[in-house]
Amino acid sequence: MRAATAAVRREAQRPDGEAQAIDTLCHEWAHALAWNFSLDRLAKTPGLDPIEFERACHDEAWGCAFSRVWRAYLEVGRLVA
Repeated sequence: MRAATAAVRREAQRPDGEAQAIDTLCHEWAHALAWNFSLDRLAKTPGLDPIEFERACHDEAWGCAFSRVWRAYLEVGRLVA
């Protein structure tokens, strides 16, 4: 989670920062919701192909989680506006 927090802070400091930080936060939040023990085991596999790991981390479960996070973000924005 510290890495995700640092990523959001880095993105927020860029010229296009706010939009990018929101996207990064939603992306990382989706990882937190979709993470499972099989991904933990895969991450510890010696000689793991980084592309295979990226695919596994951005599977259907992650996509559904990202969708839920994005809808929550839009709902908060609607309520605040």
